[in-house]
Amino acid sequence: MGRSAGSRLGAVVVVALTALPTYFTGEPAEKIVERLPGVSRRLIHDHEDAAQTAFAGMEIAGGLALLGLLVTARAVQVPRWIVAGMLVVTAVTVGLMAWTANRGGQIRHPEIRTGQAAAARTGESGTAAAARPAASQD
Repeated sequence: MGRSAGSRLGAVVVVALTALPTYFTGEPAEKIVERLPGVSRRLIHDHEDAAQTAFAGMEIAGGLALLGLLVTARAVQVPRWIVAGMLVVTAVTVGLMAWTANRGGQIRHPEIRTGQAAAARTGESGTAAAARPAASQD
């Protein structure tokens, strides 16, 4: 197997392994954050749902990368279909991780909330929250 492709597959496996402690520290963090003033349980739940999906995607990517490493261990070159498949899976996973991070950021950063997320915090309808002008920071 080529060093470059093998290194990339190995990197995906390592990232999948590092996602384990990140994911499993979510529940203890939730217990702390939900007690903070101005924190919406709905936003925490939305982040948790996104995290479950992103975690599953990351572990699938890691499993496929490990499988790719095992299948091509003695190969001179990694087949293009493995490289293409990993590109698609990791691109989707990066998107899921970004979506999860955005959901997590909405918990403590109201400036990045959409109309629906802002409504979850304030109890307004999504349309009313989106129509309300943003408060000036001056």
